[in-house]
Amino acid sequence: MPSTLPPFRRVIALAALLAFALPCASHGQNAPKKEISDEVSAAFGKLRELTDAKNFTAALAQLDALLATAGPESFDRALIAQIKAQILLADGKFSAAVEPLETALALGERHAFFETSALQEQRYMLAQIYCQLAAEEKEIARQRPLYDRASDQLARWFASAARPTAEAHLLAASLLYNRATLTAGEPDALQLRQARGEAEKGLALQARPNFQLYILILAALQQLGDARESADILELLVKHQPDSSTYWQQLAATYLGLAADTKDEAASFRYHLRAILTIERAQARGLLNSPKDRLNLVAIYFNIHQFDRAAVLLEKGLADGSLENQRRNWELLASAYQQLRQSARTIDAFERAIRSLPKDGQCEFGLAQFHYGQGRADEAYRHLEAAAAKGGLDQPGQAKLFTAYVACELQRYDDAARWLEIAARHDDVKKDDLARLDRAVRDALRERAALREAKL
Repeated sequence: MPSTLPPFRRVIALAALLAFALPCASHGQNAPKKEISDEVSAAFGKLRELTDAKNFTAALAQLDALLATAGPESFDRALIAQIKAQILLADGKFSAAVEPLETALALGERHAFFETSALQEQRYMLAQIYCQLAAEEKEIARQRPLYDRASDQLARWFASAARPTAEAHLLAASLLYNRATLTAGEPDALQLRQARGEAEKGLALQARPNFQLYILILAALQQLGDARESADILELLVKHQPDSSTYWQQLAATYLGLAADTKDEAASFRYHLRAILTIERAQARGLLNSPKDRLNLVAIYFNIHQFDRAAVLLEKGLADGSLENQRRNWELLASAYQQLRQSARTIDAFERAIRSLPKDGQCEFGLAQFHYGQGRADEAYRHLEAAAAKGGLDQPGQAKLFTAYVACELQRYDDAARWLEIAARHDDVKKDDLARLDRAVRDALRERAALREAKL
């Protein structure tokens, strides 16, 4: 999940900081007064010069010196801690800002030093920082207490908030999601549903919704395994962010997942079609046009037995180079024509593959298998010999065993015996298969020899 920590304000102007120092009635005779000391007030002039110059190191040094002399329960300490936290945040030092911000909040709550709105801002900022620090941690044992602190501060913020904002609901949803998935096992389904609920509350508060809320809902749905609703959210995301290839890819994958999960053939077909339309819609925008993406589209057409459409895409891709000139793609083209019972086109596809990949013996082997299946053993044997000569076979031993078998069928027993000897040198051939064919060849050779002797 992306970080939900928004940019912090750089540095509060000195005039705004001094507004905290206006005296007011104290709560009780012994309660610390809400007024700034002369020493601290005098130091603010120099402090403002340093912050305006963005000399944060010197400003922090001056504040630390003031903290060393400030009373532990004084308004001085609360105000100085608040200013120190703001400077650290402006300098991007979130972790270092925690301690002074906690100090300012604790003193402010205990002695009513700050207005309710200021206390709320401190709580919200602490919740953000805890979330950010937790996200940066790599160990779950360190993340969990930080998320717990963030949850506590955010809950107190919501309890006092007159009008919670969409941003606050996004932070709450992100926090719940992160806590739910903070495990090596199954995520916490209850917290995931709560995260979704918080995100939906945020959506209800905006006329033009922050799409981070939709992204968070999507993430929760995906963790819950709800592919149907995930598809609905992704359709919304590709509509509003059509140039994001990530959302198109996720949408297509979601439809394919739904197709694989259903046992209803009609529903599976519909989901496959939606995946196809998703890829084609993306391609119309210039996305998902890589050879891998195009091959995925071909595979989907194969899955729904639309072999004619698959063949069209393969022909186009191999012709214009949008599909790679590799054996697998040619084999798919030949397979598509074979499924369509177009024998001549199947042979043509293999022959073009052989011309395009002249050193690849597997293409020759594929054509040999097709010829053999069509009852043309002599043609098959010719291509089997070519396949063996070229090499590069997936299962060289099995290919040469098959060559021996075809040679035997053609009554070329001497050739068959030679191929059996070669096949026996490979590890991908079973000894029993070799032995059976070897016996048949030897029997045939003995029978032929006997016939020759009888003629003599």
